Amino acid sequence: MYGAATSFTPKRRNSAQRLSLHSPEEDTALRREEREHAIEPIMCLVYVLTACSALNSVSLGYGHGINTIAGPLVQQDLHLSDAQYEMFTAIVEFFSILGCGLSSFVTDTFGRRASFVASNVTLLIALCIVSASESYRTLLVGRGLLGIGIGVGLAIDPVYIAEISPPSHRGWLVTWSEIALAFGNLLGALAGRALSSFPSGQAWRCMFAVGAVGPVLMLTAVATVMLESPRWLVAKGRQDEAKHVISKIFGEQANASEISKEIEDSLADEARAYGAHSWGRLFCATGPLRWMMVLGVLSAVAPQAAGIAPILLYVNFILRSADGESPTVANWHTVVITAVKFIVVLPTGMLMDRCGRRLMMICSFFGMAITLIILALSFWFEYTPAWIVLSSLISYMAFFSVGAGPGTWLLTSELFSNKVRAKGMSIASSLNRLVAFLSTSSFLTLAQVFGLASVFATLGIASALSTVFFLVCLPETRSQTLEEISAGLSVDAGNSIPEVKDFEGSEC
Repeated sequence: MYGAATSFTPKRRNSAQRLSLHSPEEDTALRREEREHAIEPIMCLVYVLTACSALNSVSLGYGHGINTIAGPLVQQDLHLSDAQYEMFTAIVEFFSILGCGLSSFVTDTFGRRASFVASNVTLLIALCIVSASESYRTLLVGRGLLGIGIGVGLAIDPVYIAEISPPSHRGWLVTWSEIALAFGNLLGALAGRALSSFPSGQAWRCMFAVGAVGPVLMLTAVATVMLESPRWLVAKGRQDEAKHVISKIFGEQANASEISKEIEDSLADEARAYGAHSWGRLFCATGPLRWMMVLGVLSAVAPQAAGIAPILLYVNFILRSADGESPTVANWHTVVITAVKFIVVLPTGMLMDRCGRRLMMICSFFGMAITLIILALSFWFEYTPAWIVLSSLISYMAFFSVGAGPGTWLLTSELFSNKVRAKGMSIASSLNRLVAFLSTSSFLTLAQVFGLASVFATLGIASALSTVFFLVCLPETRSQTLEEISAGLSVDAGNSIPEVKDFEGSEC
């Protein structure tokens, strides 16, 4: 979203629409410098809305965190084979693809708030089914619904936050979603450790049942606190409602009519530039739209290609594969790993705004590649010291949280233009979940057939390739409005790759 009311100037059109003594490139650079030295203040309500949106991610993160400890107990209690356990874990990722696809329809048709409701109602029903399951088939039904709810919720959080955030604070605020995911992972691990002393048949049911608290709180927040995105209201022609929301978000002194008109103009400009964006046009994109899709989709897929989903879900299995690691110690080490993931991600949002998205993503994937290669070498030898595996996993999660975690959805929410943001996020989220499903459903099988060393080496290579991609292709989006980012990609579309300047404006 645009800056707070106190910093608003007359309408900011793209450079071709303004009289200026500078070139378009100089105009853009000057506007960016002005924003960086005059940071827009944020109304308290923006923090409240961001926190409510992030609460949705806590529920999603809890589901992954609890699975690391509850999964082995489910396998033991229901006497599941390794293949059945693998499906129990991976089916969530598979059905989250369907949820991501549905998210675009719900978000575009019924609004951002409706997506939050759809996601959390589905999560609530799914957790009740899983907790009460007495058979493997019923368990899979509940897990499938859980995946749909996660898919719907995964795509909406960063979109909603990006649409209500001032450009100079967008990086920090959007990363609240990743912080909440990491916090949910930690809560899941802590709840799993606390409830693991219960009889095995009761422990895993209680672990999943506790997760229902999050959706209930989220539904309460949507009903009592959360406002609809002004961008969606403008897109639907509900100008009066949009102006009312803008005034509430940015204060009564905001020029709501000016802001609403600027959003309307940007939507009209993009409609003229890109035409009507059907699903087919997005999959067969050309020109500026092609670069949006390439950058947005690959940014979403890269963390999954580097193995974050299977490593997080099977961290207990990986720890137990090391020499001298007992199940009880592995559970505590799982808590430590998720705690590090949460602690490291806390300052990352401000670093994204200070140092830039591109630099943080490059450092993140480079560090992940190094730690994955160390893990591969550790399991290559006959004796695998537990401390090397633990320290490597901690380092991997730390590097992930530095850039790949928060940066993934921040970049995708920024790179897609207004007219294609919902559909683009839906496609990116679906492919993110597809790669997560493929890696999660095959991790244990590949580890048994080829060994963990080969699996980690493959993931390390994928992470190294992602490093090269971000180094060569990713443009910097820090402190730019969503419209300026779209305009920049339009200019770059005539080149073979977007013009990339080495860490321009980075204060690190």
